[in-house]
Amino acid sequence: MPFSELARIGPPAPDEVEVTIFGPNFGECIVVHFGSNRWFVIDSCSYSGISGPAALHYFKQLGLDAGTVVERIIVTHWHDDHCKGVSELVAACPNASIWMAAALTSREFIRFVQRLSKNKTVVAGHKAAEFSQILEELLKRQKAGQPTFGVASQNMLVHQAIGSQLAHGAPFRLLALSPSHGDHLDFLSRIAAQMPSAGRQKGSLGSPSPNEISIASLVEIGDAVLLLGADLENSKPSSGWGAVLRANDATPFGAKAQIYKVPHHGSMTGHNPDVWGEMIEKEPIAVITPWRRGRGRLPSREGVKAITALTKRAFATSDEGGARPKKRHASVQTFLRANNIRVHSLQAESGFVRLRKRQGQEWAVELFGAACRLSELLKRRGSAKA
Repeated sequence: MPFSELARIGPPAPDEVEVTIFGPNFGECIVVHFGSNRWFVIDSCSYSGISGPAALHYFKQLGLDAGTVVERIIVTHWHDDHCKGVSELVAACPNASIWMAAALTSREFIRFVQRLSKNKTVVAGHKAAEFSQILEELLKRQKAGQPTFGVASQNMLVHQAIGSQLAHGAPFRLLALSPSHGDHLDFLSRIAAQMPSAGRQKGSLGSPSPNEISIASLVEIGDAVLLLGADLENSKPSSGWGAVLRANDATPFGAKAQIYKVPHHGSMTGHNPDVWGEMIEKEPIAVITPWRRGRGRLPSREGVKAITALTKRAFATSDEGGARPKKRHASVQTFLRANNIRVHSLQAESGFVRLRKRQGQEWAVELFGAACRLSELLKRRGSAKA
C-alpha cells in the first residue's frame, strides 16, 4: 500500500501548505494542511485493505492525532463515494466543526433520512446510515454544549486564520462557493419525489442528478489558491457551476486558482470551460479522482481529452483500469480470444496525489501507488485488457 511510505517521509513542516487528494477508484477525500499543524478534511472514503476512513489512516501514518489537529470536516454531499466512513471520521475528531450544505440539515431532509432507515422497500447504500450517525453525533455535541456545527451555502466563510496565527505568516480562508439558494430548493424537490412510501416496490435509491447541492470551495493560503470542485455539475444558468460563475461575476471570490480538484470525477457534466477561463490560472495543476462501478467509469475518453487540452499538469489518483489480470491457462486464453471476450479487473490499485509548497515557491507534486498523469490513464486502461 502507498501509505507505508508516509512514515518515512513525515508530515509537512509548520510553514508548508499540503493538499492530499485520495481517490481509490470509488471514493474521494481531500486533506489540507494550512499551516502550523492545523488541518481540515473534505469528504471521506476508504481503501481496500485499510480499516476505517483513509483520512484517519493518513494522519496515523504521519504520527498525528486527528482528534487534535483537524479543525473542520466538510461533507460536500451525500453520495456513497464521498461519505463512506464520514461518521467515524466525525466521531474521531471531537474538536472539529462539521459543515454540510444547509439542505442536508433541513427538516425535510432529516425526515427523508429517518423514513429511509425505517422503510424496507428502499436500498439506500451507505448514505442514509452515515447521515443518521452524523446527526446523532451532532445532537450529542449539542446536548453537551459543544455547538461545533455549520451549514454552508454560496459565498459563506467556513474557516479562516490571520497570518500571525500561522508559521508561514500568510492569511488563510476557506470559502464555500455553492450551493445557491435555488440549488437548495431544487434538491428538496428531488428528495420529495423519492420519499419512500408503504407498498412501494423494493428498489435502489438513486442520488438526485444533476448534483447541484454539492459544496465546491475556494481555499486561499497566502499565494496558494485551490479550487475544489467536489461533484458540482452544470444544469441551468442559475444552478450548479452556472450559479457560481454568476456570483463570481458580480463579486469575484478571489485570486485565480493554481490547483483544481476537477469536479465529478472528470465527467463532461461537471466540465465548464468558463470556470477554467475565469476562475483558474492557465496551465494549473489539475487532479481527478477516477470513478468506476460495474461498467460505468469516469472520466470518459472525451473528458480526459477536454482536460489535457487545458493543462499538461493533470493527474489521476488511481489508474482505475484495474490491475493486470492474472495469467490464465493457455486453453482459456485461446477460448477468450476466439470468442472476442475481454476480461477487466473490477478493482483498481489504490493511489493518491499529494501537493506541497512554501510561500513564494512552486508546488511539488508527489504520486503514490497507482496515481498517474492523466495523459497515461487511457494507455493504462488499454494495458489492463486481457
